[in-house]
Amino acid sequence: MLYKFLVLLSCSLCVVSEMDGRREDLVCGRRLINTDPMIHKGRKVLAGQWPWYAAIFHLDRDTHEYKCGGTILDEYTILTAAHCISPVLGMNSSNWILVHVGQTQLDVAGTNTQKLQVKNVIIHPRFGEADLDNDIALIKLATRIKMNNYVQPVCLWTMASEQCKIVGRNGTILGFGMTEENVLADHLKKATIQVVETIRCIESAREFGKFMTSRMYCGGGPPGIGASDGDSGGGMFLADNSRWFVRGIISFHPMSNNSTGSNQSNFTAYTDVAKYIDWIRPHATHMDKEGMEEPKPDKKEKY
Repeated sequence: MLYKFLVLLSCSLCVVSEMDGRREDLVCGRRLINTDPMIHKGRKVLAGQWPWYAAIFHLDRDTHEYKCGGTILDEYTILTAAHCISPVLGMNSSNWILVHVGQTQLDVAGTNTQKLQVKNVIIHPRFGEADLDNDIALIKLATRIKMNNYVQPVCLWTMASEQCKIVGRNGTILGFGMTEENVLADHLKKATIQVVETIRCIESAREFGKFMTSRMYCGGGPPGIGASDGDSGGGMFLADNSRWFVRGIISFHPMSNNSTGSNQSNFTAYTDVAKYIDWIRPHATHMDKEGMEEPKPDKKEKY
């Protein structure tokens, strides 16, 4: 394969009214805990700092092993990359996939961790496993996520979808991906990534030129900073009007020339979530129910 999955073998959903009797603080894209503080040479994430991160596990030899990241959209819906789910298609997803939320240490399920069974998975119907086009999927949970200070939904991108409007902006990615020692990170890490022109990806490695489509965008960090194997499926989060929105899903980077799982070009292709809002909405359990409404950014805010 000329590209390498980052998997090991990345809001109209969120504002709850008083009418449904649930917590009034269930608001998308906002931390409920003030946190002030190496993904590849990234910084460790503190509990409650990025409460919408989800870790996806696959059953392997009677045990669940970490495979990918994901993002909490609502109490029953996790956003991730299609290639994170496709290996278990045709199997009983409730047995083969497990989702953890509220967890910042890979091998330690702390008091904030919720382990959630899966009801079913929804892969974009035009996902191309050979070329990674439409690399987006939703995991529907069998049990409801209990929102609290450490587990919250992110906002779905509802602003302009043109990629030119986010070029030059910095976003944050999260993950338990491979370190320089070729092992999964034991602690959830974050990295700041800049959205750049697609041509930057294409010029850095020919694999980008072959596989990138208009439904993807390019992101890169400083030397040694970026997504690595195991980070895929996680989101790229951009801040707007004091809230965090998921704009991208970590999809792929060129195959490394070494065994560390690092990104040889320092750039990564992201599925552009803004191109899939109309596909996501019908599948989101609480998109138009129970008082949830679309968060509207400040019209004066530039993005």
